[in-house]
Amino acid sequence: MIKNIIYNFLAFFLPKSILNFLGSLNSLEFLRDWLFDREAVLKPLRFITWNNLNFYFRAPLQILRKARINGIESSLTKSIIRLINKDSHIIDIGSNYGFITLVCSNFVRNGMGRIYSFECDINCYQNLKSSILKNELDNIELFNQFVGNKNTPTIKTVDSLIYGHCKKIDMIKIDTDGTDLECLEGCEQIIKEFDPIIVIEVNNNFSQIVGYLLKSRYKFFYDQHLIEIDIKSKNLIPNLFCSIYNLNT
Repeated sequence: MIKNIIYNFLAFFLPKSILNFLGSLNSLEFLRDWLFDREAVLKPLRFITWNNLNFYFRAPLQILRKARINGIESSLTKSIIRLINKDSHIIDIGSNYGFITLVCSNFVRNGMGRIYSFECDINCYQNLKSSILKNELDNIELFNQFVGNKNTPTIKTVDSLIYGHCKKIDMIKIDTDGTDLECLEGCEQIIKEFDPIIVIEVNNNFSQIVGYLLKSRYKFFYDQHLIEIDIKSKNLIPNLFCSIYNLNT
């Protein structure tokens, strides 16, 4: 608790430029390691209230502060909530510490919805697993697995892991910092059968993602306002919403 108080005090009173400067000093590395529990696998646990949803969330102090004030990727997460129902089944690839997984799980928990959550980093996975247990959520299947577009001893496709027993999939969210297209290709059977809404991070792979999904009749929308976009646009789009139906009606 004392570390949380110290961090929140510094974050509230010091300008971001000063915080960044202090964060760059090698002489203070030992203090940062202590403050942020970098040696600890399980990070601090806090009770979060966001968008009328309440849940426990375990994550580093920097992420907890964002979660408590504005939520994590708040506009993106609100758009996701707009597009799902109480009985939706959702795939979350690259769940990290699991803010979106926990939000979606709480949103659908009384309507027989289900979340399939994939996180390859063992520390993030252990923290999300702890959050799931603390919240007593039984509608999440959590996988500590690298996923991609082929099956190898270390990589699996999402199709190979869940396609055989999922009744439906309404949404796929992908945010993996670099392998988003490969993860998307690994959902080929699920996409063909269920036509899910796809929420995917876009970096320098915009044309490849669009080209892949155009073959399945998908349209493309910007995340905040769900306005259909020109696929020839050169504007930077951090997150792309894809659907065979209009999302802005």
